[in-house]
Amino acid sequence: MTKLSTATPPASPLISIVLPAYKSAPYIEQTVGSILKQTYPHWELLVVDDGSPDDTASIVAAMPDPRIKLIRQANAGISGARNTGIARAKGAFIAFMDHDDLWHPQKLAVQLACLMDVATQASICYGAFQNWDGSDPSAFLAADLDPRKIDESLSGHIYHRLLATNWVLLSTALFKREVFDEIGLFDRELPPADDWDLVLRASRRFRFLKLQDPVALYRVHAQQTSRKTPGRDIQGCVRESFIHRYGLSGPDGLAMSARDLAWRRVYSKMSYISTLWSNGAFALALAESARLWRSHPADSRSWRAVAQSLLKWALSKFRSPAGGPASTGRGGL
Repeated sequence: MTKLSTATPPASPLISIVLPAYKSAPYIEQTVGSILKQTYPHWELLVVDDGSPDDTASIVAAMPDPRIKLIRQANAGISGARNTGIARAKGAFIAFMDHDDLWHPQKLAVQLACLMDVATQASICYGAFQNWDGSDPSAFLAADLDPRKIDESLSGHIYHRLLATNWVLLSTALFKREVFDEIGLFDRELPPADDWDLVLRASRRFRFLKLQDPVALYRVHAQQTSRKTPGRDIQGCVRESFIHRYGLSGPDGLAMSARDLAWRRVYSKMSYISTLWSNGAFALALAESARLWRSHPADSRSWRAVAQSLLKWALSKFRSPAGGPASTGRGGL
């Protein structure tokens, strides 16, 4: 593995970190603190305040490090904020950070060395992550990353693997700038699957490298965007759109099997229906269960989904104070 020297700073930041922020006041100082502790120092941090109504902007503006740049804009959603950051980025490499996650101190140094090693032939380096409840992160931060530990099954041309699900958490990834120059930016119409759409597009042209070690802590809490409920199964739509355009095979000829695809279609629809139940969108869950049953009438899971949705929908009607419709639970970004 090529070692990256940090003795002579580059004329401009080599890495641009894009951090979209909305109502981030409770988390932003700790998150930025994990960036300030990076062992690789030649970066710029672009905090894109996406119309936050809280103190997010003032907290960031008070941070004294000149590498931190605050960009304020009217609310455009997480994809719009990321696109703004990419457009303003000066670095040859681009990383993304969610406003409530934490990085391992060696993340940027190790990933940059991996991408600058021509032997890897990779344009995107990402890693594992740990779910995190906000507890003391000291054990995670103290462990060393081992760049020799590579997950070969999720490295290289991984289009056929990404059709199953999105293995790339953006907070764990570092991209060469050329990726965005070639494939474009995030699709603002696709949250919460805009990141999956982006890495699928990238996988048609570029190679990935996955580190086995966790490089980020992924904070799990009730207010996070991924817990909000879209009014349609956007993730299922993303998968089907790529299958329609490119089929099941990647640039290297490796393909997702028809059996795996059938299982993933049912599994992802069940996951979406479960999210609808959890967020109180019982009528929509019932409609989606019926669609699942019509498309997979021989699968026992589709019958179970209909039965559970009928029960939950009936209970919601019974509990509704005026006998009116229950909340759809649809969430916006």
